[in-house]
Amino acid sequence: MNWKKRWKSELDSEISKFSDNVFSAPVTSQVGQNSVGALKINKKSIISISTIALALLLSVILMCSWFIKKPQPLNENVFVIQINPSAAFVVDGNDKVKSVSSLNFDADVILSDQQNKSNIIGKSVQEATNFFVESAAKYGYIDIADITLHQNAAAIKITSYGQKDFEFLRSSIESELSKNGIPSVVLWNKSESKSDFNNLLGIDETKEDIIGELKNMSNTYAERVVGDIDKITAYFQNLLDGLEQLNPGSAIFIRNVIEQYLNGEQNAEEFISEVMNGLSSLKEFRKFQFEHLYEIPRQPIGKEQLEEIHGKIVDDNGSLEDFFNNRGQKK
Repeated sequence: MNWKKRWKSELDSEISKFSDNVFSAPVTSQVGQNSVGALKINKKSIISISTIALALLLSVILMCSWFIKKPQPLNENVFVIQINPSAAFVVDGNDKVKSVSSLNFDADVILSDQQNKSNIIGKSVQEATNFFVESAAKYGYIDIADITLHQNAAAIKITSYGQKDFEFLRSSIESELSKNGIPSVVLWNKSESKSDFNNLLGIDETKEDIIGELKNMSNTYAERVVGDIDKITAYFQNLLDGLEQLNPGSAIFIRNVIEQYLNGEQNAEEFISEVMNGLSSLKEFRKFQFEHLYEIPRQPIGKEQLEEIHGKIVDDNGSLEDFFNNRGQKK
């Protein structure tokens, strides 16, 4: 046998042995299992990461959506109504009354009563103003007897400041009073001067944040002027005049309270508390004296009839504005 055949024969015998060993050897799955496990781990990791990423994405979207859709603060506006009770109303963008502040003694008679305030704050601007006007009539600040006897009219003025136009209140108030057979002249104007409007409110004309001032100020006029001797003295006199006509006993008590305060025997908080009691008494007596006049059934006034009354008032007074200035500011 030459060397080639011998080499081939030996090589075949070795390969045969190697093949038998390989084929007969147990097959382990360690490598395969590790590979599959790694694959499974990778798949789980990918799914978890994807879930977290999706959740984060949804959170971001929801947060952005919330900020976009979050209700923005509504613009607030203010107007003053003068009958002679005068009050300032702060109104939000939905025409709901947020706050009301009395601007003189007569308005205190109305607004010192918590129930009256609850019929104004939170109500629509039409409901609130109609209630305030109705209260003024029930407490005798609109002279219904004089109006019906002499064919005059209730004189009311609305002054606004800011972006909101409250001219629609004119027809609302006139319509409500006309239903009760009470003719009225309701004027409206928009103040272009901040300082003039501040003066109307009784606050420093340099104040820029008018609405902020109103929302932070005391609701009653008495609380704001208690430290001003001239204004509070005039306030005392109004209170005493009203009580002496209607309830002399209450007038004597309040006079003693005033003297104690002026003599330093009573602090401002105690004094205001007693003043509120005096106002409550005056409110009840005025309501007892005048409310029945408001409740008397009267023939409703039509639009054309009201226009005729306005025409007569202009003929007699020169203008509706002059009528308000000469008659509407009765003390």
